[in-house]
Amino acid sequence: MNRKKILWVAVPLFTVLGIGAAGAGYKHYGGRHNPERMVERISDKLDLSDDQRQKLEAVKDVLIEGRRELHDEREKTIGQIIGEVQKPQMDPGRIMDLIDERKARFDTLAPRLVGPIVEFHKSLSDEQRGKIVNLLETIRDWGWGHGQKGHG
Repeated sequence: MNRKKILWVAVPLFTVLGIGAAGAGYKHYGGRHNPERMVERISDKLDLSDDQRQKLEAVKDVLIEGRRELHDEREKTIGQIIGEVQKPQMDPGRIMDLIDERKARFDTLAPRLVGPIVEFHKSLSDEQRGKIVNLLETIRDWGWGHGQKGHG
């Protein structure tokens, strides 16, 4: 399976589990997006062993690191977009370049993320994978927290 396909499967999987929230909310350590708390909740929900939990921690660490990198570049990108919006006429080529640069930053995260995700997945039992599938089916049916299908 190529890396992009793995990423499109893996990212929603771990977003469902809350790891995406942990990475996206790394600044909110006191709230519901506390990465350590998210790992704890997932560990409890899936009844993870210590070895499985260490593999989950590795996924969390890569996501947090990637999120920090993307966040650090975000301000620069927004500044460049503001510069384009302020012009009397926007440069479509420059806008596409900015989009391509942002996509490239996301693409650098995929190879670093795939290994830890695959290792965590390999450590799961059939029952644990079943719990994840149930969560994914719920998301498919209800959307990503935006109400019923078709609403979000």
